[in-house]
Amino acid sequence: MVRRDRQRGQFPIQKCSDSEGNFQFRNVPPGKYILRVSWTESGSLTMSTQRDLELADKEVPELHIVLQANSIDGRVIMERGEPILQNRTVLLFVEGDGTALGTGLQPDGTFSLPYASTGRLYLELTGLADNFFLRSARVGNKDVSREGLSLDERGADSLEVVIGSEGATVAGIVTDDHQAPVMGARVVLMPDGEHRDRPDLVKAVTTDRSGQFAVRGAMPGNYKIFCWDDLEPNIYFDPSFIQQYESQGKALHLKANDSITVNLRPISVRAN
Repeated sequence: MVRRDRQRGQFPIQKCSDSEGNFQFRNVPPGKYILRVSWTESGSLTMSTQRDLELADKEVPELHIVLQANSIDGRVIMERGEPILQNRTVLLFVEGDGTALGTGLQPDGTFSLPYASTGRLYLELTGLADNFFLRSARVGNKDVSREGLSLDERGADSLEVVIGSEGATVAGIVTDDHQAPVMGARVVLMPDGEHRDRPDLVKAVTTDRSGQFAVRGAMPGNYKIFCWDDLEPNIYFDPSFIQQYESQGKALHLKANDSITVNLRPISVRAN
C-alpha cells in the first residue's frame, strides 16, 4: 500500500503482489509517500516493513523490499517495588491510526510483543489501578515516551519502562455563569513546560450530569487544566489550538499522591 504523507493529505493506493512477489503502481502523482508492505500467513504470523518515498516526474528505480517479523522486547520496572501484575495486558503500543498492540509481563517484568508494526508507536498503560502512571520509557538514550518508538530506528537496545504508583488526582465541578452544573464539558489536564510533548501525560475527561469530573493518575509535576463546553475530539493535541487558550488554563503543581479540588468555568471555542 502507498499512502501520501500525512501533512499533505492521505490517498491510500493498495496493490497485491503476484506469485513472484512483484508489484507495480502506475500514474502516481509526484509527492511524498509512505510505502507500507505487509504479509500475513494463515491469519497469524505477520511480517511488514515501510519506507519513505519522494516521487518526481520520472519512473522510480526498482525497489527491493525485505519483509521481516518485528518484535518489541523490554522490561518493566515498578518504581516502588510493587508486585509485577500477571495475566493481564499492561502496556499498549498505539499507532497513529489508533490501532493498539497489547502485551502482558513475565514474573520478572520482561515482555516481548512479536510481529509488531513498523510504524511509529506510542506507549500507554492499561489494566492498572488509577494511581499508576508512566514515569519513563527509554531505548538506550532515547526517550520514546516523547518521540514514540519506531522499530526501524530502534537498534539493538531493548525498551525499559518505569511505572510510578503515586499519581495525583484532580477533581471538581464545572459550572456556568449562573452557577448551574455543566454536563458534558470536556476537562483536559495538560502538562506544562518540558513535559508538554508527552501525549501519555495529557488526560481528558467529561463531566457527568452533576457537572463533576475526576482526573486520576497524573504524574507529579506542573500542569494547566482547561475546560471547554464543546470540543472536537483530540484537538487539544494540536499546539496551535492550545496556544489560543493558554492564558485561560489554571496552573497546578501536583505532588505525589495529591488529591486536590478545582472548580472550573467552561471556555467557549472560538470560531475560525
